[in-house]
Amino acid sequence: MAVDSRTGDDKQVGFIRRLLNTNLSRVAGIVLVLFAIVFIVVILMRDGTKLLEQPVHLNIALLCLSFTIGFWGLLIAVLIWHRILASYGVRQSLRDDLRIYSYSSLPLVLPGGVWGIVSRSVLYQRLGAKGIPVATASIVETLVVGLAAAGLYMASTLVRPDISLWKKPEIGLLFSILALTLIHPRIFNRLVNWALQRTKQEKNGLPLASFNFKALVIWVSVEIIILLIGGMAMFVLLASLTDVSPSMLIPVIASWAVAVAVGNLFFWLPGTPVLRDGAMVLVLTPSQTLPVAVAFVLLVRLWSLASLLLLAGLVWVTLDLPTRLRKNTKATVSTPKRAGNTPGSGK
Repeated sequence: MAVDSRTGDDKQVGFIRRLLNTNLSRVAGIVLVLFAIVFIVVILMRDGTKLLEQPVHLNIALLCLSFTIGFWGLLIAVLIWHRILASYGVRQSLRDDLRIYSYSSLPLVLPGGVWGIVSRSVLYQRLGAKGIPVATASIVETLVVGLAAAGLYMASTLVRPDISLWKKPEIGLLFSILALTLIHPRIFNRLVNWALQRTKQEKNGLPLASFNFKALVIWVSVEIIILLIGGMAMFVLLASLTDVSPSMLIPVIASWAVAVAVGNLFFWLPGTPVLRDGAMVLVLTPSQTLPVAVAFVLLVRLWSLASLLLLAGLVWVTLDLPTRLRKNTKATVSTPKRAGNTPGSGK
């Protein structure tokens, strides 16, 4: 039975990979990334001198503070992920959820927004969980974060209308309402079960999620707070490197929110990072020159990568390494005992 279960999980993870790893997606993603690189190089070569006009300094205290603020946001995000995952019947310890959440966030820096979903499915499969419920919970979390980001961005445009990307804000509002409706448990579960039955991946369908619309609203609200924390971390990061006016706080938060919204709501599209960073640049350009906006987006990407690496490293040192050392110690201690109990080894 264990072999059959492992085979079924392997098929589920393989199905997810096949969905997300088509030749068209790979080619389109590579083309968009190359286009973005060329665009950045042209902008910096043409208007790079404007960057030199910016006063630059390095404040180590503020830089460390930006990482600290970002870490707190990630830790709160793990709590929401823990609840979403449990609603699909996958109940692991908060310790394991923190480990896997941290490690599975690293592939998000790759082109395409789907690798985190695949890596989570694989890591939870090693703990005995099924791949499809984990992947479904990951999609729900992705859409919840995207909706929260869209809501935060729309709220920011009410304060600063000049940073709005919508000529008609009601279009964005209708799109957000549609996405919120689609991830309602009654609708989303039916869509997933229909897709699984069509692909013959789950004969019995997906277990119904136990959360309700109230829980969904709470998750979105908490994610808005997490995104606010992330936006403030970006502002502190900017302040650690250059002189920045307090009036830049709203544009920075809005740019962070719109980047997260695009990256999460359109995670299934090839070249998602390009779309995400492009939206961030568009929001920043009313208050900053184009070269400065591009440079800041590149800085944010480096900061995000460093934050994920630091978090994964801290999790490994504090959670994984002690466990491995204890296992090695027990194995070392038990080996002489077994040797001493073998026939002929005693008196």
